[in-house]
Amino acid sequence: MKKYIFLVVVTFGMLSQAQTTMTNIEIGSVFKIGKPTKTGYAHLQLPRANMIIKGGGIVDYKSLVGNVVVVAAMDKEENGDTTVKLKLKNGKRFFGSHTIVSANATKAIETGELRLITE
Repeated sequence: MKKYIFLVVVTFGMLSQAQTTMTNIEIGSVFKIGKPTKTGYAHLQLPRANMIIKGGGIVDYKSLVGNVVVVAAMDKEENGDTTVKLKLKNGKRFFGSHTIVSANATKAIETGELRLITE
């Protein structure tokens, strides 16, 4: 009986912790961009190389790692995911040409592409 009570307490604790981490995302939240997967960023919606070049920027996806970004706008989707628009905290542009980049925050946090910074 003690094992079942312990199991129930641990399960509810883990569920409540998972829910609180996702509700912390709001406008003004600060994130740090992490390393991409082998094939690139899957959940950050970055502009294609030709659009960066047309905008007068330099294509360097590796330069994103470690940048600090702020949530400028957010939107909840029907499937429970949260889509956010990100701006660089220092006010500069991504790649020298784009001011805002979109991301699926729910999945990006799970994969480590975005890491929440607590200030």
